[in-house]
Parts: sequence; structure tokens; C-alpha cells
Amino acid sequence: MNIAYVVRNLDFYSGAAKQAYTLAKNIHSKEYKVIIINVTTVKSPNNNIINESIDSGIKIYSIYHKINSLNQFIQMYSILRKENIKLVHIHDFIRNALIASKCAGIKNLLKTTLYKSDDFKTLLTNKNIVKAQVNKFIINNFIDNNIVLTDQCRESNLKVVKNKLNIIRIPNGVTIDNKIDFKRKNNNNFCTVGVVCERKGTLESIMFFYNNFAELHDSKLYVIGPKNGDIPEADIQYFNQCVELIKRLKIEKKVIFLGKVSSKKVRETMSKSKGLIFFSKFEGMPNVVLEALAQNIVPILSPINGVSKEMINDGINGFIIDDPGRKIEITKINNMIQEKSPYELAVNKYNVILIAERYKDVYKKIIN
Repeated sequence: MNIAYVVRNLDFYSGAAKQAYTLAKNIHSKEYKVIIINVTTVKSPNNNIINESIDSGIKIYSIYHKINSLNQFIQMYSILRKENIKLVHIHDFIRNALIASKCAGIKNLLKTTLYKSDDFKTLLTNKNIVKAQVNKFIINNFIDNNIVLTDQCRESNLKVVKNKLNIIRIPNGVTIDNKIDFKRKNNNNFCTVGVVCERKGTLESIMFFYNNFAELHDSKLYVIGPKNGDIPEADIQYFNQCVELIKRLKIEKKVIFLGKVSSKKVRETMSKSKGLIFFSKFEGMPNVVLEALAQNIVPILSPINGVSKEMINDGINGFIIDDPGRKIEITKINNMIQEKSPYELAVNKYNVILIAERYKDVYKKIIN
């Protein structure tokens, strides 16, 4: 069975694309041949409209997104025909991919990736009235099946389609490291990962660290993620507010901004941390929380509009902070680490091997 994954910015700072790639590597086999169509903002090195590459045995077609919409549609349609695709799995609301799959007579599966961004209710309330109407037409006429990450997104989408669409809830997955060092958390390091911006709640994460852990011996908070114009959501003014807060609290030696770093550096920094402080305002199902669980790092989360309680159990394998004034004792974090409760949750619920098997079942039912 030939399956096309369509993503945005696989070669950039996109959690949805990264998740799609992880899943593709676990699906790709003799039975399921996966190709990836990557709509990218990165400029082509040779000024081609489209470039081909192979990574981990998976063919990747990168289409430069600034070409006109018709040309992008033609490129997608041509690839689907050329590769004899039987199912198009679209990660994010990519209009041309939905239209191309329908025009090619190929079943599609749309994954809703981020609440308040590409859930159906949000798409229909776009400030641009024309875009909102186009979105409504596509939702009602071009989507065959829908994957959601949480019940929250499911409810949002159901309000729009009124049970006229097959909506399936499957969480994101994470690669499990069987060689994890469970005895390494002897420090008092914490981290927060994501673009430095208001949505990610970097200021709140710094403040929570200050109120709970800054006075601990050798404690540090590592802030990982773009802090300037590397990606559209990065906000230099917000970053400056974070710097001013740190100066005012006199914790300049405690909070370290790493900026945008490699995936390897992210993993290395997280592996030395006891806790992930992640106070995002809204998300789909954040990969960084899954990666923390898989490394036996205790997630300390904001409610994230209800997503957190769907991911972890407060006080058992992480903490959900409804009240910013809530105090978390370091002994409770140490006990969770010792009991391996974050890691066990990742293994039993979010292991990408298990998630891939669920997707294979969905693919078979759609095709057959």
C-alpha cells in the first residue's frame, strides 16, 4: 500500500511535521510504502520548484511553498499519480493536498494537529471571511476521514460536521529509549522547550521556576527554542520581557537561554533535567511533553485548555498547575523519578510502535 504523508516545514521548527516523520519511519515497510510531500518555507538550494531526497529509506518531495497555489496543486497531484498513492495522510489543514487527493480520486485522512489553529471550529471563524468560507466548503466536501489528538479537538470538529465525518482519536507517539539512565537525575536542572512567545507561556514558566526551585542548590532553568524571527511566532519583544523579568528577580545565573539548537542538543539538555516546565496556552498534543515522559522527566504543565488532563495524571506522573501559586516540593518530583512513573506512562500509552499499529488498522479500514 503506497501512502503519501503531506506536511509543512519538515526541515524547520514544526512539531507536527516531526511527529509525522517519526510515525512514517515506524510505518514504512514492505507492506506500507510511505513517501512524504513537504511544503517548505526553506529556499531550494538549486532554485527548483521541487526537490527530491531520501531519508531513512523514505522518499521526500519538498515543494517550495511560495510558488503560486495552482502550481503547488499541480505538483502535488502529479506526485500522487506518479507514486500510485492509495491513501493521502495530511498532517495539518493543507488545502491543496485535500483538493489534489480528491481530484486524483484518492482517499484522504486529515490530522487535526493544533487546537485553536486547525480544528474545524477555528478554521470557520477565520477573520478573513473569504478564507473562512473556503475552509467551510473544503471541510464539507473534501475530507474523507479525520484524526484528532484529544477529545477537545474531537468536540470542536464534531460541532462543525455533525457526525457526517469519521473522526478517530489517536494520540501522538514517542520513540522509547530502552537504554535510558534512570540514575542520572542528581542535579536540580529544569527546562522549558518551545518558541519564546506568549502562547508558549515562557514568562509564566520562568516565574514558576523562581517561586518553586530557584533557591535549590545548583538549580538551573534551561530555556530552549527560537527567540527572534527564526519562525513567525517568535517574538523578540516578548523575549526582552523575559530578560527584564530575570533581571528583576536577580536570577540571571539561574536561567539560561539556549535559543534554537539541534534536536540532539535538545535531547541532551532535557536528559539532564528533572522537570519540564511547560505553560503553553493551547496545543494539539505537545511532542515535548511526550519526549519528557519518555526520558522519565516530570512534566509540570499548565492546563493547556484541557489537553494536560488528557495526557497525564496530576500528582502521579506529572503536575497540572491550575493555580500559579501552587507549590511543588522537590521531594515529590524526586519520588516520581525514582518510581519511573513518567517513563511507564510513555511506554504504556504513547510508544510510537503501538501508535503506528493503530494507524495501520485505520489505513486498512479506509482502503478496504
